[in-house]
Amino acid sequence: MKKFKLILSILLFSYSLLNAQSGTIKGKVLDEDQYPMPNVHVYVEVAGNKIGDVTDMDGNYTIKPLSPGKYNLMMSSIGYQDKIISGVYVKPNGLTFIKTLSMHQGVKLAQADVIAYRVPLIDPGNPSEMTTTGAELENMPDSRNLPNVIRNLSSDIQVSDGGNDIIIRGSRPGSSSYYVDGVKVDDLSSVPGTGIGSISVYSGGIPAKFGDLTGGVVVIESKTYFDFLNEHEARERKRKEMNEETESLFNIVE
Repeated sequence: MKKFKLILSILLFSYSLLNAQSGTIKGKVLDEDQYPMPNVHVYVEVAGNKIGDVTDMDGNYTIKPLSPGKYNLMMSSIGYQDKIISGVYVKPNGLTFIKTLSMHQGVKLAQADVIAYRVPLIDPGNPSEMTTTGAELENMPDSRNLPNVIRNLSSDIQVSDGGNDIIIRGSRPGSSSYYVDGVKVDDLSSVPGTGIGSISVYSGGIPAKFGDLTGGVVVIESKTYFDFLNEHEARERKRKEMNEETESLFNIVE
């Protein structure tokens, strides 16, 4: 009985921690005449299961809870071409707004209308929060040096002489806090540059859950299984496209 209670407590704690870090996708769908579209199925796929919502009379939808990471957001409605927004990034314990989208009426096509999602560096809902994803991190110079990467996000951010402390808006060294996967750490020196799903920096308007700080907050989330899966699928698509282009060139030559 004691073992059962212990296991149950661990499961409940894990469930509450997961939900505490989960995020939400919100948006709106219009038709070609810019009128709200009700009854549009909007969803993401997670391990073969669909998590989604149906738009209301005003065309609005909300999808939650979602683990942090990247998703392909799919929209479907009878008589309209399917639409996919690829690479939608969901922040931990955050809200991802999708700009208002229009669906086009007509015969269903073999391929959906695909739009690539770009993560805004500054969250319009919270201008003092800056976020960069792991994919963007890989393209940055000195991407394995996290303090330098974070410093490049904004002119309000500096790095201490020792190179391990982040100084936000002229605050004193040691006045900022760092969180990795929801756990507070002393500094970022032990955090590897690879395997990072996202980095969010709060330079002001700090959420109450982080406490009263004179500096800022750096929140790092590791890549999830789905992030690695999406990266693998993207590489496979690119490899397939390159093979098809090569075959086309050979056919032209022949």
